[in-house]
Amino acid sequence: MQENTATIGWLGDSRAYWVSGDQCQILTQDHSWANDMVTSGQMTQAAAQQSVNAHAITRWIGADNDDTEPSMITVSLVGPGYLVLCSDGLWNYLTNDGDLPKLIRAAPDLEATSIANHLVEFARDRGGHDNITVAVYVI
Repeated sequence: MQENTATIGWLGDSRAYWVSGDQCQILTQDHSWANDMVTSGQMTQAAAQQSVNAHAITRWIGADNDDTEPSMITVSLVGPGYLVLCSDGLWNYLTNDGDLPKLIRAAPDLEATSIANHLVEFARDRGGHDNITVAVYVI
Protein backbone atom coordinates (compact mmCIF):
# COMPACT_ATOMS: atom_id res chain seq x y z
CA MET A 1 0.00 0.00 0.00
CA GLN A 2 1.47 3.33 -1.03
CA GLU A 3 -0.36 6.65 -1.15
CA ASN A 4 -3.79 4.96 -1.30
CA THR A 5 -2.69 2.65 -4.11
CA ALA A 6 -2.67 -1.07 -3.39
CA THR A 7 -1.16 -3.81 -5.50
CA ILE A 8 -2.81 -7.12 -4.73
CA GLY A 9 -1.62 -10.54 -5.85
CA TRP A 10 -3.55 -13.74 -5.26
CA LEU A 11 -3.92 -17.41 -6.11
CA GLY A 12 -6.67 -19.86 -5.28
CA ASP A 13 -9.66 -19.17 -3.09
CA SER A 14 -8.69 -15.79 -1.69
CA ARG A 15 -10.46 -12.51 -2.34
CA ALA A 16 -9.95 -8.81 -1.72
CA TYR A 17 -12.76 -6.39 -0.87
CA TRP A 18 -12.90 -2.62 -0.55
CA VAL A 19 -15.44 -1.49 2.05
CA SER A 20 -16.29 2.20 2.33
CA GLY A 21 -19.36 3.27 4.27
CA ASP A 22 -22.20 0.92 3.34
CA GLN A 23 -20.60 -0.03 0.02
CA CYS A 24 -18.65 -3.22 -0.59
CA GLN A 25 -16.75 -3.87 -3.80
CA ILE A 26 -15.07 -7.17 -4.59
CA LEU A 27 -11.70 -6.37 -6.12
CA THR A 28 -10.54 -9.84 -7.16
CA GLN A 29 -11.97 -13.04 -8.63
CA ASP A 30 -11.05 -16.29 -6.92
CA HIS A 31 -9.48 -19.08 -8.96
CA SER A 32 -12.24 -21.64 -8.60
CA TRP A 33 -14.16 -23.94 -10.89
CA ALA A 34 -17.42 -22.15 -10.03
CA ASN A 35 -15.99 -18.74 -10.87
CA ASP A 36 -14.61 -20.07 -14.18
CA MET A 37 -18.05 -21.47 -15.10
CA VAL A 38 -19.82 -18.20 -14.25
CA THR A 39 -17.34 -15.83 -15.94
CA SER A 40 -17.30 -17.97 -19.10
CA GLY A 41 -21.12 -17.83 -19.23
CA GLN A 42 -21.51 -21.61 -19.00
CA MET A 43 -23.48 -21.52 -15.73
CA THR A 44 -25.27 -19.15 -13.43
CA GLN A 45 -23.76 -18.45 -10.00
CA ALA A 46 -26.56 -20.41 -8.33
CA ALA A 47 -26.07 -23.45 -10.59
CA ALA A 48 -22.29 -23.42 -10.26
CA GLN A 49 -22.49 -23.25 -6.46
CA GLN A 50 -24.64 -26.40 -6.40
CA SER A 51 -21.98 -28.49 -8.15
CA VAL A 52 -19.64 -30.77 -6.20
CA ASN A 53 -16.84 -28.96 -8.09
CA ALA A 54 -17.92 -25.50 -6.92
CA HIS A 55 -15.04 -24.96 -4.51
CA ALA A 56 -12.35 -26.76 -6.48
CA ILE A 57 -9.50 -24.33 -6.97
CA THR A 58 -8.00 -24.01 -10.42
CA ARG A 59 -4.74 -22.27 -9.44
CA TRP A 60 -2.55 -22.72 -6.37
CA ILE A 61 1.02 -22.69 -5.15
CA GLY A 62 2.54 -26.14 -5.09
CA ALA A 63 4.82 -28.61 -6.77
CA ASP A 64 1.82 -30.29 -8.38
CA ASN A 65 0.76 -27.16 -10.31
CA ASP A 66 2.47 -25.67 -13.35
CA ASP A 67 0.39 -22.44 -13.25
CA THR A 68 1.65 -20.67 -10.13
CA GLU A 69 1.64 -17.16 -11.60
CA PRO A 70 -0.53 -15.03 -9.32
CA SER A 71 -3.17 -12.71 -10.66
CA MET A 72 -2.29 -9.08 -9.96
CA ILE A 73 -4.21 -5.82 -9.82
CA THR A 74 -3.37 -2.30 -8.76
CA VAL A 75 -6.26 -0.27 -7.37
CA SER A 76 -6.70 3.23 -6.03
CA LEU A 77 -8.49 3.27 -2.68
CA VAL A 78 -10.05 6.56 -1.67
CA GLY A 79 -10.71 6.56 2.07
CA PRO A 80 -11.96 6.31 4.56
CA GLY A 81 -12.44 2.61 4.18
CA TYR A 82 -11.17 -0.90 4.74
CA LEU A 83 -9.22 -3.21 2.48
CA VAL A 84 -10.19 -6.76 3.50
CA LEU A 85 -8.14 -9.70 2.25
CA CYS A 86 -9.56 -13.12 3.08
CA SER A 87 -9.81 -16.80 2.26
CA ASP A 88 -13.01 -18.62 1.44
CA GLY A 89 -13.20 -19.56 5.11
CA LEU A 90 -14.76 -16.11 5.52
CA TRP A 91 -16.30 -15.20 2.16
CA ASN A 92 -18.28 -18.45 1.90
CA TYR A 93 -20.39 -17.12 4.80
CA LEU A 94 -21.09 -13.71 3.23
CA THR A 95 -24.50 -13.86 1.58
CA ASN A 96 -24.57 -10.41 -0.04
CA ASP A 97 -22.58 -7.20 -0.52
CA GLY A 98 -24.12 -5.65 2.59
CA ASP A 99 -22.77 -8.29 4.98
CA LEU A 100 -19.17 -7.09 5.15
CA PRO A 101 -19.90 -3.40 5.94
CA LYS A 102 -22.35 -4.47 8.68
CA LEU A 103 -19.84 -6.92 10.15
CA ILE A 104 -17.11 -4.28 10.21
CA ARG A 105 -19.38 -1.80 11.98
CA ALA A 106 -20.22 -4.50 14.54
CA ALA A 107 -16.57 -5.03 15.52
CA PRO A 108 -15.68 -3.97 19.09
CA ASP A 109 -13.63 -1.11 17.63
CA LEU A 110 -12.57 -0.05 14.14
CA GLU A 111 -8.90 -0.97 14.42
CA ALA A 112 -7.57 -3.47 11.87
CA THR A 113 -6.81 -6.26 14.35
CA SER A 114 -10.18 -5.95 16.07
CA ILE A 115 -12.04 -6.06 12.75
CA ALA A 116 -10.03 -9.07 11.53
CA ASN A 117 -10.66 -10.96 14.78
CA HIS A 118 -14.36 -10.11 14.60
CA LEU A 119 -14.60 -11.43 11.03
CA VAL A 120 -12.80 -14.66 11.98
CA GLU A 121 -15.19 -15.16 14.90
CA PHE A 122 -18.16 -14.53 12.58
CA ALA A 123 -16.95 -17.36 10.30
CA ARG A 124 -16.19 -19.67 13.24
CA ASP A 125 -19.66 -19.06 14.67
CA ARG A 126 -21.13 -20.27 11.36
CA GLY A 127 -19.18 -23.50 11.46
CA GLY A 128 -15.69 -22.55 10.29
CA HIS A 129 -15.67 -25.42 7.79
CA ASP A 130 -12.55 -24.17 5.98
CA ASN A 131 -9.38 -22.33 6.85
CA ILE A 132 -10.26 -18.77 7.90
CA THR A 133 -7.69 -16.16 7.00
CA VAL A 134 -8.42 -12.43 7.27
CA ALA A 135 -6.23 -9.34 6.99
CA VAL A 136 -7.57 -5.77 7.21
CA TYR A 137 -5.93 -2.51 6.22
CA VAL A 138 -7.63 0.68 7.47
CA ILE A 139 -7.47 3.88 5.46
